[in-house]
Amino acid sequence: MKLYVSLESNLEMLQQQTPDNVLQLLEGVWHSHGPALIGTPAVRDAIQQLPVPCLSGGVYALCDTYLPLPSLRRQCARFMASHESFPFLDLDLGSSTTTSGEEEMLRDWGFLCAEFGVSRDNDVGFLLEVVSYIKDANPDGLSLGRCQNLARLYVEIETKCSASPDSANVRDVVR
Repeated sequence: MKLYVSLESNLEMLQQQTPDNVLQLLEGVWHSHGPALIGTPAVRDAIQQLPVPCLSGGVYALCDTYLPLPSLRRQCARFMASHESFPFLDLDLGSSTTTSGEEEMLRDWGFLCAEFGVSRDNDVGFLLEVVSYIKDANPDGLSLGRCQNLARLYVEIETKCSASPDSANVRDVVR
């Protein structure tokens, strides 16, 4: 019972923070409590819904974000214009966000993916999210040049679908 009370008080502490502080506090609580932090589904669900800052300046629910892995950021840069944003977590790493190695970032922050629904994979789902954020950033439509770039993104999606061992099910997701 004492552990549960401790978890509840930590959750309340996290929920009372401004989004800018949540990730650093969550990291600290995770390192002190580890998997015990998610002792109940209600606690896990509440943590997944915590508002957290993203590199775009926006605030999203934790479970709707991506780790800012260099490979994912490069992939976004290939297809997204400067005014289009993507929900990469702002881990407050300063300039090391772009230079930090993927292994290092996964070691330090992978618990967010394993336990709280933060995404990290360069898969069809990621590319479909990129399409969605491009669409949301351009409610009046895209220029011809942007449409050509979007066509390259769709080719990338098709390539990943074809390469998938379960390509029929992946294609159903895309539809």
